[in-house]
Amino acid sequence: MLIAASLCGACGGEATSPGPLTGPARLVDTGLYSDAASRALADGIVTVSPRYPLWSDGAEKQRYLSLPPGMQIDTSNMDDWKFPVGTRVWKSFSMNGRLVETRLLEKRREPDDGGWFQMSYAWLEDESDAVAVPEGVTNVRGTTYEIPAQRDCRSCHYHGEKPVIGISALQLSTTADGSDSPSMAALLDRGWLSAAPTRRYTPPGTGVVQDALGYLHGNCGHCHYSRSAVAAEVKVFMNLFVADDDPLATQAYRTLVGQPIHHFPDVGLEGLVVPGKPDKSLVHYRMDRRDVSQMPPIVTHEVDESGVATVDAWILGLAP
Repeated sequence: MLIAASLCGACGGEATSPGPLTGPARLVDTGLYSDAASRALADGIVTVSPRYPLWSDGAEKQRYLSLPPGMQIDTSNMDDWKFPVGTRVWKSFSMNGRLVETRLLEKRREPDDGGWFQMSYAWLEDESDAVAVPEGVTNVRGTTYEIPAQRDCRSCHYHGEKPVIGISALQLSTTADGSDSPSMAALLDRGWLSAAPTRRYTPPGTGVVQDALGYLHGNCGHCHYSRSAVAAEVKVFMNLFVADDDPLATQAYRTLVGQPIHHFPDVGLEGLVVPGKPDKSLVHYRMDRRDVSQMPPIVTHEVDESGVATVDAWILGLAP
């Protein structure tokens, strides 16, 4: 059975799609599993794990990727991977050891803005399957976890020209401990990259500097990006490039550190990132709350305490 699925039209403006896309009403019909009961993945599915994952209220996540037979990701620009028509990306979320949601992105046609089918699937109580929930679900299974409505997809996946978040050269080069990533090896083994990386890519710097830049890239850079919709009003850019080798030269340093606050009420802060003063920095203020001023702005109800601590440690270490 198919369901109509109008592409989300949130902050990024109206989609350029000539008409609505349709997709499966049940997760078992999306091609993820060869056997849903045992969670056996279908042939041709690769598991991927980004080094700097998005915060999702502490949910455990698994990510899966498939390409059409004989197709490759165009990796001629390591900062901007282009996925072929037929690409499918899934992300499953678990809370307290129970599956709560799986999201699907499927590229149906060009261009990227308008060509992707997007849907969240809520798992049934017995976890035999998950069903499409275009309007989303709140307080899933008695938790604060929220499944986003389809209209919210655009807020993250189309603010820039990067519909797929977290599958990139920088995200898949290394693991959290700095070793080579099995995800990148799997893509290379299958011949899915049009050009192989010439080296391992990591954020510049070491220690907390590298950790904070990576965190901001993974959690904020897909919206705070020079070609995104928000860039027209907010000149704050947190995405990294594979060529970045000096923390001070990154966009995050240049557009955040020591910069004044724009487009935000006066709440007694002194700047976007005030060296040595997390409590006077807008970045800390917005990360450390869950209300109308929070960042990320949607579908999160719990503060990422570890992420806040990482960014605070970076700010504390900045020379005033």
